[in-house]
Amino acid sequence: RGKFDSEFKNFIKKKNVSFIKHDLTKNKIPLTSKNYYLIFHFAAIVGVANVVNKPFEVLTKNVLTLKNLIDFAKTQKKLARFIFSSTSEVYAGSLRNGLLHFPTKESSLLSINEEMNARDSYMLSKIYGENMCRFSNLPYLIIRPHNIFGERMGMSHVIPELIKKTKSNQNFLNVYNPHHKRTFCYIGDAI
Repeated sequence: RGKFDSEFKNFIKKKNVSFIKHDLTKNKIPLTSKNYYLIFHFAAIVGVANVVNKPFEVLTKNVLTLKNLIDFAKTQKKLARFIFSSTSEVYAGSLRNGLLHFPTKESSLLSINEEMNARDSYMLSKIYGENMCRFSNLPYLIIRPHNIFGERMGMSHVIPELIKKTKSNQNFLNVYNPHHKRTFCYIGDAI
């Protein structure tokens, strides 16, 4: 975080940058301008530990945050696009039900299971969020990132977890499904 903190501090010192710290679950977004051209929504409760331990919070806060941002976006006079960051996790039910093909098309059927678990809360919040965007009457774009990684990603993601298991000589080769596939995207390519 040290390098990130100094880069962030230098970035927000620029004349054309404003940094506003705000809890997006609060109804009123503290911005008065009505001239935003693009709004990017990347905020969400993420991470397997958070999702598994706080599924109700994941569902309610992810949806409430999006609702408040959509309400704010609707006040904009020049909005060209509201960009919502969904997730590749929306395909999890389809994968479990044998309905997913590779490579996966964006138009692939999304499926959910009757029996839900805590981990599904993130996926559900994103499927619901995609539909909130669709029915918002805003010009929108939905993206579904797949496992973005990079230097400042933290240690609680799949790549660092595999490295930790390898270094600690844990049985990291314990494969539950030998046909498992994951797609990774470097942060610079994602941007």
